[in-house]
Amino acid sequence: MRKILSVFLMALAVLFVVACQEEPVVENVAPTISGVQAEVDIDLGQPWDALEGVTASDTEDGDLTSSIIVTSIPALTITAGVVTPTETGDYYFTYTVEDSDGEVVEEYATLTVLPVVSEKVVYYDYDFVEGAADLNGFEVGFAETAVGSFEAAKGVLSIDVTNNGDSDWHAKLTKNEIQIEKGNTYEFIIRMKASETIKLHYIINNADAGWNPFVGAWNLEVGTEFEDYSLEFLATENSVNTEFLVQFGGDNFDGFTNPNAFELVVDSILVIETPSVIEEVIHADDFSTTDLNVFEVSIGETAVGTHAIVDGKLNVSLTENGDSDWHAKVFKGGIQIESGASYTFTVNMKASVAVKMHLIINNAEAGWSPFGGQWNMAVGTDYADYTVQFLAGQASANTEFLLQFGGDNFDGFTNPAAWDLSIDSITITKATAATVETLVLEDDFEDGLTTGWSERGVESHVATITNVNNALNFQVDAYPVDKNPWEMDLYLATEFDVVSGGAYKLVFDYTTVNDQFYELCFEDIAMDWQIRAGFKNGTLSGSGNFEFTFIAGMNLTDLYIKLSLGKPADGVTTNTLTIDNLKFFEITGSTVSEEDLTDFSAGGEESLWGTFNNNDEGAYGTLYAEDGILYYEIQSFGATDWFNKVFFSDITLTGGGLYTIEFTVKADKEVTGLAGLNVSGQWDPRIWENITISETETTYSFTMDAMLMFDMNFEILMQFGFLTNESPVTIEISSLTIYRQE
Repeated sequence: MRKILSVFLMALAVLFVVACQEEPVVENVAPTISGVQAEVDIDLGQPWDALEGVTASDTEDGDLTSSIIVTSIPALTITAGVVTPTETGDYYFTYTVEDSDGEVVEEYATLTVLPVVSEKVVYYDYDFVEGAADLNGFEVGFAETAVGSFEAAKGVLSIDVTNNGDSDWHAKLTKNEIQIEKGNTYEFIIRMKASETIKLHYIINNADAGWNPFVGAWNLEVGTEFEDYSLEFLATENSVNTEFLVQFGGDNFDGFTNPNAFELVVDSILVIETPSVIEEVIHADDFSTTDLNVFEVSIGETAVGTHAIVDGKLNVSLTENGDSDWHAKVFKGGIQIESGASYTFTVNMKASVAVKMHLIINNAEAGWSPFGGQWNMAVGTDYADYTVQFLAGQASANTEFLLQFGGDNFDGFTNPAAWDLSIDSITITKATAATVETLVLEDDFEDGLTTGWSERGVESHVATITNVNNALNFQVDAYPVDKNPWEMDLYLATEFDVVSGGAYKLVFDYTTVNDQFYELCFEDIAMDWQIRAGFKNGTLSGSGNFEFTFIAGMNLTDLYIKLSLGKPADGVTTNTLTIDNLKFFEITGSTVSEEDLTDFSAGGEESLWGTFNNNDEGAYGTLYAEDGILYYEIQSFGATDWFNKVFFSDITLTGGGLYTIEFTVKADKEVTGLAGLNVSGQWDPRIWENITISETETTYSFTMDAMLMFDMNFEILMQFGFLTNESPVTIEISSLTIYRQE
């Protein structure tokens, strides 16, 4: 009986548990929308049914097609799904449906309304026929026994020497009547190479005074690769007839023998004039006292003599001149030299008999590295000024003045064993460009804040800005995954307006824990590379003072100073960059006012095409036409797209038309670039596209997004300045056509 009762109770318990369980919850399935076209193009005035082929369904509710709601931005009148836009442009559609459980889903489409235009007609077709090259006053001459020929083609001047003659002047490249203004600084840069290593003389001569060179490089070695050869000087007098001379005749250049026949190829000649200098006498000694004023006289080794200051003159009397020039000398060390300034060292002196000596200004910081000098300089028996001039390419805190007159052998000239030297004065003058720097922005962070500074970047970066010890501290805890500079920016928003053509300078102190690559950009609020007035890139290391001067390439309202810092050094994952004492100057007055470039290019299409290659940034290229094809030979690429570019200028497009540019190109190796149609005189591209040019001929065709309403001037640009491109490369443009539709 008990057993039966136990079984009965167990069965009753099971029934009770089962009866008390809740019914299972069924999870709602979201509805779906099908058949939406992501992108649709129609002509203006053409109706479009946004619901054609579009359905909606739901697992629980079934067909929900009739419940689809369609909206657009900008708003359009939608009737049963049909729209008829009255304006061209892009419209963004949203499809929405909701099921009985309140779950909502959306799909999206873009409708592009195109203008109704006629068939394309040729508006302008470029004919790549090259005209005669412009030598810009330069002449090639062969005289006496020298024989040769020359040709300006393919963007270079090729000089073929078949017999170099008997003297350097028998074969030469010249230009006369160059205007030189006293007080200005000049730089002559010739880019050239030879078929084999040669030597030549490169001289800028003041022909007004006969043979009186402003500056020169004698026995200059020229190699077989293109290289820039530069001469710089501060003009101490006016000249209306200065000569540019490259002399390569004869075969004997200071013991070096040139071949009898060779080819000299000149890529370009650039003359840069920097006007109006401020002169400052940084040292003047007229020996009016018995104090040598830190100049010293040394007579040692085998040289014998005395010196004394008498009647305002430093008199040196040699009774035995010694065995070497340095055995008897007047010298001064520790002279401060500033990079970029021009210096003139002037000694007014005479000798008891005609002698020769060396006057040298040496950068002793670098050991034996003369800034300039006159070796084997002849000194006469009447007081006269003897000068050394140079433009300092680097700073030096220990420059030496050396006047060396020991020994007796000066390039074959024999000084007497005993003679007297009388120095009336020694003057050192520094000259700098006459500019005024006006401080327009400054932040020393002494307020403990970082007002105006912000950072931005892709999601994978982690960085913060704080003020630490009254300096801006930019802490990078994670660099962008792709390590591109533009993926992490530190920037300063200002209310200062930049004017195209104006000169500006940015200065700040920095400390960085790890080396930091940067791209410095001067842009507007959009911080877009297409609106940029200045640019520089490089690497910050350790601690230092950063300084950059630039000429603004366009107008900017409310300048943004941006440092793109998303590229770390190899193996670096975090960094700390500190910036302090930031100053931004506007520079007024004289800057580089004129550049005269001779690139030996031949005009074509009334010179409506050309090339720009930023030589200062290492970008070089040549453009020429041959057999109906335009060739762009790029020797080296710059780091920014516009550093290597071809342009087609002075294009007037009339209003009421839609324009297409179409061009056919190929290259001897793959090269990437950008191409487009831009409004002249500003950055306002109406077409701007990426292109990849390969060994296979390809035709690109790009059309404006909207019809041109008014007559406007344009330029076509093709830009290739990317370091990922491999040089050298030759790009062939076999056709370029502009089409118009109405």
